[in-house]
Order: sequence, then C-alpha cells, then structure tokens
Amino acid sequence: MLSGQIPFGEDKRPLTGPIEEQTHAVLKAIAARLEAVGSSLDDVVKANIWLSDLAHFDAFNKVYASYFKEGRYPVRSLVQAQLVFGVGVEIEVQALDKTA
Repeated sequence: MLSGQIPFGEDKRPLTGPIEEQTHAVLKAIAARLEAVGSSLDDVVKANIWLSDLAHFDAFNKVYASYFKEGRYPVRSLVQAQLVFGVGVEIEVQALDKTA
C-alpha cells in the first residue's frame, strides 16, 4: 500500500498546474515507488483518488487510464476534496505483493 501521493515537480515543490500534468507526476511517482519494491502499476488492485474539482474528471481520467492496460484497471474510489498545497489530485494505491 502506498499512502496518498500528491504531484511534485523536479524542484520538489507541489505542482499546481494543469490536472493532466499533475496526474502524470503522481502516477510516475507511484510507478517509481512500486518498482523500487519489485512491483509495478500492473499489480495495483485498488486506488483511492481525491480531486479538488470534479470538473477535472474527464481530463484526469484520460491520463489515469493511459497508465493501465485496457480492461485491467484497478477498482477505485474517487471523491472531491480540498487538498494540501492547492494541488488538484492525490492518489493512494494498494498493489499485490509478488514476494508473498
């Protein structure tokens, strides 16, 4: 399980730009953390997602879907919430442990 990941730029500051850019940053960070423990996005079985504005859902969802194999999307919950540092998205995932 990876706790909530928000978008950070290369300068380690929170990203507050377009939701597409933020979503890419979050999913790349999640992928890197999973790979560090011998897992991958293919092993994600559940995602909890917070968006600061549901009007961004379609743009978010297009990017989100591009990180998973078609037909193998993890189950997810998505809610609107006010997020820290003014970011637009936060994602928490649960993935299978291949070593168990």
